Amino acid sequence: MKKETLDDFLRFYIPAALALSLLLFMLAQIYLRLYIDEVEHIHSSWLITQGLVPYRDFFQHHHPLLWYLLLPLVKFINSDVTLHLAGRWLMFAGSCCTLFFTKKIAELFIKQKVIVRTALLFTLANPVFILKSDIRPDVFMTAFFYAGLYNTLLYLADFQRKHLTRAFFLFAIAFLFLQKVLIPCFAVGLVLLYFLFSKKALWKDVFIAFIPAGILLLLFFTYFIFNGAWNAYFQLNWTLNLLWPRSKDMDLLSFLAIAYFSFAIISSLFMIKKETVSGKITAFLFLAIFTLIQITCTEYLQYYLYVIPLSAICAAQGMFYNKYAKITGILWLNLMIFTIIEAALNPNFSLAGEKSHDLLRAIEKQTAHDDVIFCGSSNFCNMRHKDIDYYWFSLHRGAIHAQKYISRPYPDLEKAIKTKMPKIIYYKEPLFDVDKLIYEDKTEYLLRLDKDWLKKYYEPLGFEDFWVRKK
Repeated sequence: MKKETLDDFLRFYIPAALALSLLLFMLAQIYLRLYIDEVEHIHSSWLITQGLVPYRDFFQHHHPLLWYLLLPLVKFINSDVTLHLAGRWLMFAGSCCTLFFTKKIAELFIKQKVIVRTALLFTLANPVFILKSDIRPDVFMTAFFYAGLYNTLLYLADFQRKHLTRAFFLFAIAFLFLQKVLIPCFAVGLVLLYFLFSKKALWKDVFIAFIPAGILLLLFFTYFIFNGAWNAYFQLNWTLNLLWPRSKDMDLLSFLAIAYFSFAIISSLFMIKKETVSGKITAFLFLAIFTLIQITCTEYLQYYLYVIPLSAICAAQGMFYNKYAKITGILWLNLMIFTIIEAALNPNFSLAGEKSHDLLRAIEKQTAHDDVIFCGSSNFCNMRHKDIDYYWFSLHRGAIHAQKYISRPYPDLEKAIKTKMPKIIYYKEPLFDVDKLIYEDKTEYLLRLDKDWLKKYYEPLGFEDFWVRKK
């Protein structure tokens, strides 16, 4: 294929593929099934509306800013299905902010608009970006991190302290959404240290610029100290998470999403050699953050969310180095887009979303505001009802670990259920095996209910393994 013919094709292909990817992303907000994590964060927000303080009054091991952001939706939207969709569109707005700052970062050293658009396409076409931009703090953490990174790059271009001040403050906000932002911030710190020790940047700028961010973080920590939640906050957000069992199980989607980084890695190596300062920093940050993610040995795909835009910029820039790179880039883009289309055309894609919402409607119909709900080990249906215990989700892993660090014993689930008589129960025999990563020498069951007792007081809700208390 001639270079001119290939360039003409790309001028048509990039905008068309970008529009298709955006459409698929928007459809995912509506049809993608309800995830456990989404219920977790909506429910945490609802618990705050009931006057509870995170960590002190209910179990959590994430930072809280997303729950406060969701408060208006949780408080003023009556339908759980509508609340879920509204939360999804809020996350869509956060993802659009990430795309905006991806564009701004790329434009710092890329002058060709087609390459900038390609960077947006590599971001938006990544299956992880679409599937993990649901209701989770990673979305806004990533958005604020990239806003901060853009201002950091501006500072390293002109050394005006105002850019660094904004960058630190935005990084601090990202931290309030999720503590894992420290991983990419560590890589940014390495870049700043290089400029400081090479005397291209001033230590005075760093210390003064950090003051507003420091005040914000001080207010955050002070809130939990004065509310008697500091010890629980520290143990659950840091000790528990650092010792959380990890594995590297990988399905086909995970492999495709991560294998794509190989093209970005090769491109970034060329960028470090060829590009301007901003381009070199972008390439280094991608390689550093990607390496740090591998070191953490995470099994969760959302950890890759905050490296995707950087990898997309590297992949897009590398794609336009020569004809063969362009062809390779087109093949990678097609593979990612077809992966998303295949998932969207799968009947289970929309069916799972519809079933999730049908379940929420059925629970709403059967329950009152003060009813207690028990939705199994991971709480995948209780958005705005009371729980049976301080520990209410991640009962198979997080809660078992957490009891080692805070003065909250693991609940006797059978006793709690028979005492509080939840209006809705999710139960199958047995409920869940304790993770062998936690108890390597034995396997126990979290809950075994007497089926005769269950049938005496409960009847099927109409969804598999869900029971509603008899009237």
